[in-house]
This record gives sequence, structure tokens and C-alpha cells, in this order.
Amino acid sequence: MIGSLLAIFSATCFGALGIFARLGYESGLSVSQMLAWRFALTLLPLSLLRWLLHREDIGLKGLGIAVLMGAIGYAGQALLYFSSVQRIGASLTAILLYLYPSFVTLWVWIFDHKTPRGSQWFSLFLAFLGTTLASSTSKFQLDPLGIGLGIGAGLTYSVYLMVSSRILKSHDPWSVSIFVCLGATLSFLTLNKFQHVPLFLENSEQRLIILGLTFISTILPMITIFSAIPRIGITHVSILSTIEPIVTLILGALILHENLSNLQVLGALSILTSVVLLQLGPMTK
Repeated sequence: MIGSLLAIFSATCFGALGIFARLGYESGLSVSQMLAWRFALTLLPLSLLRWLLHREDIGLKGLGIAVLMGAIGYAGQALLYFSSVQRIGASLTAILLYLYPSFVTLWVWIFDHKTPRGSQWFSLFLAFLGTTLASSTSKFQLDPLGIGLGIGAGLTYSVYLMVSSRILKSHDPWSVSIFVCLGATLSFLTLNKFQHVPLFLENSEQRLIILGLTFISTILPMITIFSAIPRIGITHVSILSTIEPIVTLILGALILHENLSNLQVLGALSILTSVVLLQLGPMTK
């Protein structure tokens, strides 16, 4: 019961990420500003918790790989996600991000030669159908680039998960997460430098948004999901995490007034159904 509540709480916090991103844009913050602050402020609390919990080191090689994965993979996914939110809104972006389990299924089929079962083929069809329906016009005019960025975020995240599950599987997840955040921080500080964007936050509204982005939608969900996985397992956590885009849809409607069409809601349900089906049972050889 506790594990399930932790997983639901984590997904709820992650679901607010796109809302904070959209509010950040409206307050005058740029993508690189928000993400540089987000990952930099995450480092200290996670490092302190790692020390208090006496987590194991991951070695120099593991450290280097984790930093590289953060600098390229996780930073790339975050950049695509935030850029998509800017163009098509938090709700639609959240739906498109959740294509990543379908992409993972395809990568496993291609690289591990594990053929999807009948229900998993059906789930891939649902994901494709859901994407088509969710991409129909809403209050945000149809924006092919924004939709492409949202799909790209899901695709990039699936690659990040596949690589990390292979290369860093034996390493402590707390330690890996810290160095992934370090790599992402370095990437966005560099991007800020090249874009000549100051990190200075101009007003209290921007500071509150950054704090919400960091603590509510990054640190709290990371801590709770790490606590949930040992209790109920990764499969159950993944299924419960499907409430994340639903939270985004609700908050998007209440806070940002992002109202999706009936077809887009149907598309969202189709994608979420595909995610649940993909978690039910292993693939066949």
C-alpha cells in the first residue's frame, strides 16, 4: 500500500512539470534558464541524501558514463520536452511523451530479438492511433514542429532508458541520478553561455516557479519513486505512473486553461491504454 502511494505521489509531482514549464515561459524564463536551475538545484539535496543513506560509489567509469548520459541523453530529452511545451502546451506534450514505452518495445524487438506478443502488437497500434488523434487541432493551432518535439522527447527518453538499463544496471540508482543531473547541469550552463542568456532570476514569480520546478517536480518525485520501486517493483510503478499525463491534463485545464478536443482526449486514453498493456507480461523470443 505504501509503495503504491509513493508511486502515485511521484507521478503526480512529475505531472506538474509541464505546468511549471509553461508558467516559466509566461514569466519570461527561457528553456535553458529553467533547465540549468532545475538540475543545478537538484544536485545538493540528492547528494546530501546519498551521503545520509550511505549509498555506494559507482566508480570512475560509472561516474563518467552517468555524466555523459546526463549531458547528452537526459538533457536532450528535457530540451525537447520543454521546447514542445512552449509550442503546443503542457497537456499534449505530456501525452506524446508517453509514447516512450512503445519505443522501448520496438528497441527490445530490434536489438534483443524479443518479439512482441499479440497484446503488445495491439498496444503499439493503440499508441500510433492515439498519437494521430492527439495531434488533431486544439486551441494551440496544429504545430508539426511542436508535435515532432513531443514525439522526439518520448523517443529520446526511450533510448536513454535502454542505454542506462544496460550500461548502468548494476550501479546504485541514487548515485547514477546525481551524476546524470550533473551532466545535464553542465550541458545547460554551456547552452546558456553560448546563447548569452543570464541565469539571474528577475523577480519573485520566476524564483517561485524555479523552486516548484526543482522541488515539486524533480526532487520529491525522484525520492519517492526510488522508495517505491523496492516495495512494489518496477512493473507496478510503471503502470501507476500512467496517471502522470492525466495529472498534467487536469492541471493544464485548471491552471493554464488548456482544453483538449474530444478526439485528443480519446487519443490520450488510447496511448495510456497502450502503456498499461505493454507492462502486462513479457515479450516472446
